[in-house]
Amino acid sequence: MKNKLVLLFVLLSTLSYSQRTDVTSVPEELFGIWQSNGEDVNEFLEISSTLDGKATFIRKTSTKILAAGYIVSVINNENPKGQLRVQRVDTSLEYDLGYFIGNDTFVVTQPNSQQAWLWVKRIDY
Repeated sequence: MKNKLVLLFVLLSTLSYSQRTDVTSVPEELFGIWQSNGEDVNEFLEISSTLDGKATFIRKTSTKILAAGYIVSVINNENPKGQLRVQRVDTSLEYDLGYFIGNDTFVVTQPNSQQAWLWVKRIDY
């Protein structure tokens, strides 16, 4: 009976693992402080790492926080180049965003939109 339970556990674990999306670490180039190159040049995006290795972000102006949460990089069959999965802590929202990292620029799609943000790196972590 014990062997059957162990076998069942292994089979269920394998099945759930094979259906899971491959979540990898956030690209190292993203960490730092980015300044908007769009309409509001007083908007900043800070991406840093917590002690337990989670990537956090804060999008803010000099006077208020606009968004905050966690980021993980996601790779799946539909998008082998990857996306950023954003899990907000200031709201209950979670979404995947397309992105591109250049030498000193970072382009990321806005949630539920055809538009994107363009960020310029100001401080490298």
